[in-house]
Amino acid sequence: MAQIYEALVQKLAFQHFNIICGCASKSLNEDKNTIDDKIIKLLDDAREHFETGFPNLGIPPLDPLILEKTQFNVYQKAIINAEIDLYNVAVGGLKEYFINNLNLKISDLTIDFDVTIPELLLTFEFLVNGKVAGIIPYNPKGEARIEISDITAKGLANLATDNGTLIMKAFHVTLDIDKTKVNILGLLGKGLVNKMLNIVFNRFSNRYVQIKKDELADASAIFIMDFANSILKNIKLADLISC
Repeated sequence: MAQIYEALVQKLAFQHFNIICGCASKSLNEDKNTIDDKIIKLLDDAREHFETGFPNLGIPPLDPLILEKTQFNVYQKAIINAEIDLYNVAVGGLKEYFINNLNLKISDLTIDFDVTIPELLLTFEFLVNGKVAGIIPYNPKGEARIEISDITAKGLANLATDNGTLIMKAFHVTLDIDKTKVNILGLLGKGLVNKMLNIVFNRFSNRYVQIKKDELADASAIFIMDFANSILKNIKLADLISC
C-alpha cells in the first residue's frame, strides 16, 4: 500500500499543488470556495488512475481492487467449526465515488466532507474446511457476489502541523449504507437449498451491515488517515497559505 500512496502523491498532489496555491495566495476568505473546488478536482482526477494503476511503478489497477487471499474461522459451539479461505477477492466500484461536499477551514485546520459511492461489488471464491456438530465433515467450495448500494461517508478531519508540515491527527467518519445483496453458490449445491440459503443470507446481511457499520467506519478511518498523511507530509501549511 505504501507504493500506491507514493504513486498517488507523485501523480496527483504535485501535479495540482501549484493550482491550489495559486488560489490561496490572494485572500483566503475570498478564494476559499476556489480552494475547495481545486481540492475536489484533485480527488476527481485521481479516479482516472484507478483502472490503469501505475505500470511504470509496478502498481496494479485499483478498480477493481484485487485483495490478497484471506482466511478466517467460524465457530458456533456444538454447531459448526470451520476454517474459510477466500481467494480471487475483487472490489469494484471504488472509482465511482461522488464528492457531495468538501469544506476546508484553514483557520482551525479542519476538513468536513460528504462522499457517496453508488455501489461496491465484492466478488470472491471460497473454500471451507470444517465440521458440523464436531463430527460431520463440511468442505464446500464456491463463489460469491455481494453488492453494497448507496454508501455515504460523512466526516470531519482534524489537521495539525509537525515542523511546519501538515498531518491528520484525527479522523471521524460515519457510514450510511442503504442495502446489501448477496448471492453465494456452492454452500449446499446449486439448487433450491442454495437459493433458500441466499434468501436467509440477504436478510441477515442487511441487518449485520447496519449493526457493524460503525466498525466498518473505524476501519475505513484508519485507511484514510494513512492515505491522507502520505500526501500531507509533502505539503507545508506556509506554502498553502502564501505560495
